Amino acid sequence: LLLPGYTDANPCPTPMVEGMDKQLTANPHAKSSNAADPQPPPTAQDIIDLEILETKFKYAHTVSALAFIARATRPDFIFAANLLARFMGNPQPPHYNALKRLLRYIAGTLDYGITFHKDGDDTIRHYCDAAHQDDADTRHSTLGYVSTWKGAAIAYHSRKSLRASGSSAESELYGLNSATKSVLSLTKDLRHLNITAPLLNSPGSDDDSSLPAPTT
Repeated sequence: LLLPGYTDANPCPTPMVEGMDKQLTANPHAKSSNAADPQPPPTAQDIIDLEILETKFKYAHTVSALAFIARATRPDFIFAANLLARFMGNPQPPHYNALKRLLRYIAGTLDYGITFHKDGDDTIRHYCDAAHQDDADTRHSTLGYVSTWKGAAIAYHSRKSLRASGSSAESELYGLNSATKSVLSLTKDLRHLNITAPLLNSPGSDDDSSLPAPTT
């Protein structure tokens, strides 16, 4: 999995730098929000540097492999892998830098995985969240959910919302909708496996505005 030179790389404590998701854009050379401060177009040297980076990292191939592994056994970096996958069509130096950090994180956590605990919580619990308009290009939100059983994640996902939302509450509702679909699918799969663990069928959210109002 790891590229040459990264098996003994200096490990990073997290898959990404905080706030990186709001900094990565599809076109770093586009004009900034300040019209008087446009970014310069790529130079010939910039293009050569990109070719060198691509030769070394093979961005699309590497990110695809990381995303596959994240979906299978590593929920801790599924957000980072899926975020980097958005830029496979035209990766730029900031995307390669983010990929290098992710590889350094993985190099230090090769023994991580999904572990079920015999005495863990027997209730299947569901959680979801949404980052409102965090995509720097489209202003769409990022949605994520996780279902846990016996102290381990058994279903999880992170993706960009298909539509823009006008408020954080709306983003959270999209997240709850996505998580609820996962709960229904998971419940059906568990019945096929004859698993009768109690289900907490209402995904938890950290935004009170997206939850039903209490009745009196």
